[in-house]
Amino acid sequence: MRVAFFVPSFPEISETFILQQVVGLLDRGHEVRIFAYKAANDGPVHGAVARYGLAKTVRVLPNRRDGAESVSVAADGHPQSRAWLSAGLSILPSLGREYARSMGGWRTLVRTLRTLSEEHTFDVVHCHYGNIGVRYRVASRLWRAPLLVSFYGYDCSSYPRAHGSQVYQSLFRDADAVAVLSDHMGAQLGRLGCPQDLLRRVPLAIDSTICDHSTPQQASRSAFRVLTVARLTEKKGIEYALRALARLIGDYPDLEYHVIGAGPLLPAMKELAASLGLQRNVQFLGAQTLDVVRDELRDAHVFLLPSVTATDGDQEGTPTAIIEAAYCGLPVVSTLHSGIPELVRDGESGFLVPERDVDALAERLGVLLRAPDLRSKMGAAGRRYAEATHTTAAVAERLERVYAELLRPSARAGGR
Repeated sequence: MRVAFFVPSFPEISETFILQQVVGLLDRGHEVRIFAYKAANDGPVHGAVARYGLAKTVRVLPNRRDGAESVSVAADGHPQSRAWLSAGLSILPSLGREYARSMGGWRTLVRTLRTLSEEHTFDVVHCHYGNIGVRYRVASRLWRAPLLVSFYGYDCSSYPRAHGSQVYQSLFRDADAVAVLSDHMGAQLGRLGCPQDLLRRVPLAIDSTICDHSTPQQASRSAFRVLTVARLTEKKGIEYALRALARLIGDYPDLEYHVIGAGPLLPAMKELAASLGLQRNVQFLGAQTLDVVRDELRDAHVFLLPSVTATDGDQEGTPTAIIEAAYCGLPVVSTLHSGIPELVRDGESGFLVPERDVDALAERLGVLLRAPDLRSKMGAAGRRYAEATHTTAAVAERLERVYAELLRPSARAGGR
C-alpha cells in the first residue's frame, strides 16, 4: 500500500510514536510519504530517520503563513485544474474563519495536492492529530483515498476547549475511521460528536531496541535512581515530581533523579529544583536520542511521570515514555489521568495516585525504594503488557488491518 502521512512536523525527537508507525509500515513492505504542516525543529533526531532515509520522504506543505506566491505551483487554465480547485474550495466553508482569511494559501495548497497526485497515487490518507485532519482532509477527497485520523491527546482535550466543541463535526463526517489510544479517549471523542462506529483502537508503538532484555536492569546501580522522560510542559507534572522527591531526600540523601526532555518549563523546573535543595540530586539532561534514553532506562530503578490536566485543559493520551519504561521492566509511578490507568495497573505494574498529590507520590516512591522484590515483580508485569501490545511490529500489523478494512468497497461505500 501507498500511505500518505500528514503530520504537524517531522522528524520530532519527542514524537517517536509517529516515527515507529512509519518504520513498522516500511518493514512490512508498504510505501509511506510524509507531508508536514511546518518544518521540524532543529535538534537531535533518532537514528532510524537516517537508517530509513526518511528525510527525503518529507515535504513541507504551504500553509496560511505562506503567501499565495510563496510556493511555486503553477496555476493553469486547464479544465482539470479548475475542477480540482473547485473541489478543494467546496470544503472551505466548513473549515472556519482561519482558512477563509487565507484563501490564497488554500488555493496554493489545493494546487500543490493536485501536483502531488500527478507524481504519486495513494491508497490511504492518514492524518496524525485531529487538527491536522481538519486541515488536510481535503487530500482524501481530492485523491479519492480513504481517510484515517489518529488522535493523541491535546487534540481531544485543550484543542476543542479552545476552538469549540463543534470543531470536529465536519471531520467526523468525512473520516472513514478515527484511531484512538484508549477507551478514555474514545469517550472524549464521543462527547465531541464522533460516531462510535468510526472508532478504531490503535495503540502507540515503541522501538523494541529501547532495551536489551538479555542485560539485567540496574545491574551496576547502587544509588536509587528515578527517571522521567517527557517534554517539560505543564501536563507532565514535573513540579510535583520534584516536590515529592524533596520529601524523601532527608532520609535518602543519595537519591538521584534524571529528567530527559526539553520544553518551555525547563528553566522554571531548574529553579524549583534549586529552591528545594535538590541541586546534587537532580540532573536535567535535555532532549536526547534513543541511545541516551536506552542507557538511562537501563540504569533507573523507577519511572516517574505524574501527569496532570493543564490549566488550558491539555491532557495526555497514553504516554509513549511510560510504555517504553514498562517494556524495559521498570515499575511506573504515575497518576489517575486520562488513558494512563489503561497502561499501568495500580498495584500490579506500578502505582497510580491522584493528580497533584505530592504526599501520595512521595509515599509510593518510598515503598518502591525500600522493596526491590516488588520493583522486579511490577516491572515484569509491565513488560509482559508492553510486549504483547505496543511493539512496532504489532502496531504496524494493526494499522495494516485498519487500512485494508477501509479499502474494501463496502467500507468505502458506507464511509461517506
